[in-house]
Amino acid sequence: MLKFFDADGFESGISKLTPEEITIAREYVCSDFDFGEFEAAFAYFSGALIIRYYSEDAGYHFEAPIALSDSADIASAYCEITEYCKRQRIPEIVIGISPKERELMLRGAEHYNLGEDEDGSLMIEIVTECMLLDELPEYLSDDVYLGEFANAYADDYEKLIKNVNLNRYFGYNLTDDLPNGKGIDFIEFVRNEFENNESMTFAATILSDLLENIFVGEGTLFDFDGRGNASVSFRVLPEYQRRGIGKKIFLGLAGIANSIGVHTLFGEVMKGNAPSLALLRRFADSEYEEEEKYGFVFKVESILKIN
Repeated sequence: MLKFFDADGFESGISKLTPEEITIAREYVCSDFDFGEFEAAFAYFSGALIIRYYSEDAGYHFEAPIALSDSADIASAYCEITEYCKRQRIPEIVIGISPKERELMLRGAEHYNLGEDEDGSLMIEIVTECMLLDELPEYLSDDVYLGEFANAYADDYEKLIKNVNLNRYFGYNLTDDLPNGKGIDFIEFVRNEFENNESMTFAATILSDLLENIFVGEGTLFDFDGRGNASVSFRVLPEYQRRGIGKKIFLGLAGIANSIGVHTLFGEVMKGNAPSLALLRRFADSEYEEEEKYGFVFKVESILKIN
C-alpha cells in the first residue's frame, strides 16, 4: 500500500531504500524541485519513486513511476497507483508515461483520455465504468427493484444507516462522514458520490399491495478501476431479512455490473455475518481470509449462470 510523504518527510520516507536508490531519489526530490502551484508528495514501491501532485484547480494526478534501480518493478508500481486511486476514490491520471509503458498503464482499459507532450511522453486518464454513465441504471431482480433513491425513503434509510448491528457487520458507517446526518442527508451523500463518479448506490424496494414502493435495503457498486473490476456491498433492513431479499439485491447488482461492462466483483464479509457468508460462498469464484473478515472474488458471468 502506498504511503506518501511530503517534502519535509523525505528523509524519513527513504529509510528503507538502498544507498543506490536514495542517490537516484535525491535527484528527483530535492530542495529546489519546482512544483509550481502543485502540492507534491512522494511514495516508494517495488523499487520505484512515485510522485503525487495536487492542486485545487487540477485535482490529483501522478508522475509515471521512476525506477530507482535496475530491479525496480515498474509494472507493479502502475498497479499500485490504480489500487491507491480506487481506495481514495480519486481519478487515475498519470503524466510523463513513456510510449513503451503505455500498456503497463492501460492494462486492458477500454476507455481513457490520452494526451501527448512535446517530448513524446503520454498523459493517460482512465475512464471508469461509473464515469461513462449519465444516469444511475435500474434493475428488477425478481420482485426487488434497484433504482434511484426517492426522498420518500429518507426515514427508512436513516433507520438502515443508524442500525448499530448492521453497521458492525457492514464494515462501513456513513455516520462517520455525516455524524449529525438525517435520512435526506444520507440520500444526498450517495447521490453526490454517483455524480462525482465514485460509486453507485441503489435503493432496493418492493411493491406493496397498494402498488407503492417499500424501501427494504440498499446495494452499492464501488471501487471501479475502468478495467472491468469493481466492489460490491448490500444490506437489508432487519424487518425484511430472511426473505431472500439480500440474494435478490446481490443478483441485481451483478446484473447491473454486467450491463455496464464490469466482469469481476470483489466483496468482503465480517466473520460474524453468517447469513451473508453462506450466500456469497454460493456464488464466489475464490475466497481469502483476513483477520476479521473474508474476501470473495466473483465472476459476474458465473453469478448470472448459477442463478
